[in-house]
This record gives sequence, C-alpha cells and structure tokens, in this order.
Amino acid sequence: MNQANAAPVAGSEGAREPSFSPDGAWVMFWADGKIKKVSVTGGAPLTLASAERPMGVSWTAASGIVFGQGLNRILLLPATGGEPEVLVPPEPGKSIFGSQILPGGNRVLLAVRSGGPWVDAQIVARDLTTGEQRVLVEGGTDARYVPTGHLVYAADETLLAVPFDVERLEGTGGEVPIVEDLLTQFNFTGAAPFTFSDDGTLAYVSGSFEAADKSLVWVDRDGTATPVGELRRAFERPQLSPDGKQIAVMVGSGATADAWTLDLERGVMTRLTFEGGVRPVWTPDGSRVAFSSFGEGVFDIFRKSVGGSGAMEQLTSGQYRIATSFSPDGKILVYRQQGVDGWDIGMLRLDREQKPEPTMLLAESFAELHAMVSPDGRWMAHTSDESGRFEVYVRSFPELRGQKKMSMDGGMEPVWKRDGTELYYRNGDKMMSVPTTSPEEFIPGRPELLFESPYESVQRGVTTNYDVAEDGRFLMVQREETVANTWRINVVLNWFEELKARVPTEK
Repeated sequence: MNQANAAPVAGSEGAREPSFSPDGAWVMFWADGKIKKVSVTGGAPLTLASAERPMGVSWTAASGIVFGQGLNRILLLPATGGEPEVLVPPEPGKSIFGSQILPGGNRVLLAVRSGGPWVDAQIVARDLTTGEQRVLVEGGTDARYVPTGHLVYAADETLLAVPFDVERLEGTGGEVPIVEDLLTQFNFTGAAPFTFSDDGTLAYVSGSFEAADKSLVWVDRDGTATPVGELRRAFERPQLSPDGKQIAVMVGSGATADAWTLDLERGVMTRLTFEGGVRPVWTPDGSRVAFSSFGEGVFDIFRKSVGGSGAMEQLTSGQYRIATSFSPDGKILVYRQQGVDGWDIGMLRLDREQKPEPTMLLAESFAELHAMVSPDGRWMAHTSDESGRFEVYVRSFPELRGQKKMSMDGGMEPVWKRDGTELYYRNGDKMMSVPTTSPEEFIPGRPELLFESPYESVQRGVTTNYDVAEDGRFLMVQREETVANTWRINVVLNWFEELKARVPTEK
C-alpha cells in the first residue's frame, strides 16, 4: 500500500477471485477449475480443491475458506485443502450470494433473491445448524459485518451502514450512506466491489460501465478480414439467419443489452427487444428468434417474430436459462442452465400443444456449457471442464451416447459448419477446425489451426461470439476502440473511526 507499483505474484498465472489468507502470507485464487493458494512472495501454487469458479470468498482463521457456488449454495473448504463441505444447500427458486461467517461461527450473512434484481434482495442471517433465516434488511446485497458494530451493504451505487447488534441480530439505528459512487453491476452475482482490513482501512471501486464500440467483420479461413458495413455498436454474439441474409445480434452489455437484426442487403438494423435480449438464436425457418431476457430478475427464454412486432412468447420461467441452439426441425431448443454444480444443459420440446416443459440433458458434477446441435440433428457439441479445463466434446443427440473429445489443448465456443463436415472452436485467440464424418458413427479428425487473431470473445466462453456462413467465412466481432477506463480504486484510511463517528452505535 505504500508503493506506487504493483508486483505480480509468480505462480498465480490465470488467477481469478483472489483472496488473502488471514495472516496475509498467502493468496488464494481460482484457475484451471481448481482452488489454489500461493505464497505472496511467489512460488509453486498448492491445489486445495477442484471447484467451479467461487463467488464471494471469505477466508478467516476460525472458519477456513467460505465461498459461494453457482449462486445457489455456500461451501466451506479447510485452509489446508480437502473436500468442500456444504454449509448452505440449494433452495429451489432462490439465488444466494455472500459467505461471511458472523462472530460465534454458527451464522452466515447472505443476500437472498427470489426473482427480481439483486438490489431488491433480502439480507439475512442463516443459522448453520438449524437452517433458520432471519431477515435483517429489505433491499440490498453483499452485506458484511464490521467489528465496529455495523452492518455494511450495497444498494444501487451506494454503500450503506446500519448500527448492528450481532448478538441479537438486529439493527439499532437507521441506515446511513457512507459511499455514494460505488461501481455496481448487480444483475448477475450481487457482488459489490468493496473490502476492508482488520486495522480499519476501506478500499472500494468507483466508476461506471461503458460498452465499447465494435464492428462485425467477415474473416476468411486464412485470417483475412473484411468489414460488414460501416456500423459501429456494442455488438455481441452475432448469429446468421438460416438464409444468410440477416444477422441477429446483441447490442449492449450483459442484462442491459437488447436483441437486434441487421439486414445485410440494406444495411438496416431493427430492434427486437426493449427489455433486454441475450444470445438471440434463429429458429430453423428464419421466422423467429429465441433469446433470454432478464425482465423478471432471472434469465427466462422468450421467442419473438423477427418482424419486430407482436408480443414475446415466454417459454421458461423461474430459472437462469440461456438459449443456445435449435434442432434442424425446430422441435427442440437446447439451452444452458444454472444448476446445483454449475452450468448444466437442458432442452425444451416445442412440438407439443401444451406449454413446453424443461428437461435436463446433462447435469453432472462439473460445468457443461454451450450446446450446439449438428445440422443433421444427430449430434450435439458442447464444452465441459470435466478434465480440469474446458474442452469441446460431441455426443449423440438427444440420447447423448458415445462422447468424443474434439479439442486437444483446451477449447470453447463450438460452432458447426453448415453442412456438418467440420466443427469449429476457439482456443484463446486461435480458431480451430476439426473435420468430421458421420455416416453411421461419428468420426472426428485431428484439430487444425485456421488463423489466430484477438477477435472478441465472451467471458469464459459461456456462449459463442461468432458464426460461420454457408461459404465458410467467419462472422466475428472486432473491437474498434477502447473506452477510457473510468474505474478507480479508492482507499480510505482510519475508516473504522470515520464509521463510528458518522454512524454511532449504542456502545
């Protein structure tokens, strides 16, 4: 803190979700599907456990490492490693975030959401023995207990503090704003970017999210790029229509994005959604687009005519689902879903008169992502981290027999060639191709590098950010300019004293 330059910690390459040990000698992080720790002076990292990416990590000397998994459960991992123990099990229809163990060791602070945005979540204290929950705050998230006798939590762009009796689990005064320019994006996890040290120093991030302008480009197999018109928007996740004359694409970022179509002949864009539209997917006849919307506080799947008129038809409700692919006859829609052990793959049967009922296809103890049905409808490509890192696999569809590994050194974002004779995937900035034959049995060839260039990807490859035209060209997203980073880390010294002065307690 008394130096201007940052020093990398050797051995922590690829790290996410870092957290200091209570004595400050170690840094815990997540990489390659594993929770690890490494000395702050660098060295060989030690693997503590295999896990999906942790959320809301809290590491204390008394409790060990407590972290969330998939917004639906809280786990405890001994600081020495081992098998994580479930502290808070999943509860159907609810999302949870937070992991701070309160003094005494038998209660945990959580934000609990039943639909709606995180800013409307309840902050509760849960008894780890009985499972009973007591509501502490209506409307807030990412609460932390401060040893000064305060409960601090986030709401919108504000950090609020309430004098709090931790023994009686109740506030003893009104809420007081203590930070009013907090960087927030609660649509997904409920996390707020602030932390404090045992000696009373506060650090928080302020600023705003801005989407960078991007362009759509055609890329040949040798890597030669050609612009798709002159439009510059915050493009994400483009998909070509079945006849190749239109592009469905997100404009914006995250849950605030909307789905649009771009007419390639006229160069005209038409807005499809006005309340959010994530990952638009064409129906095989090209008349409609399926997408996910965050309007009810969770990503439900909808379907709408590409004409832009008419009401949205809701296909699912009450569970985080993102549409990824239709079967070629349009009778099945495949999606990814937030499950107990991370991401799972499910499907909807759309060829029946009654409302389609979601059916799980893959719900194993590791993450399965972005399922793509082959053009002949016989196979399904998807990604999985069962090996410790994400790779691309193919199984029969919908029976899911005979799994074949397609990638060799990691892979994400699988997309089929339109005649089914190749499967493409990305490995970092590399575009890879695997030739395929499937007269009776699916037989993959050896992966081949086509080109390497830093076209835009989606974080962790949870969906594809490109498509392939009938003539073999790739439709990619290219960043045009970098938006000035308005984020900054603010440090407040002697914050405990300021907190006690601004928000007096009964003590």
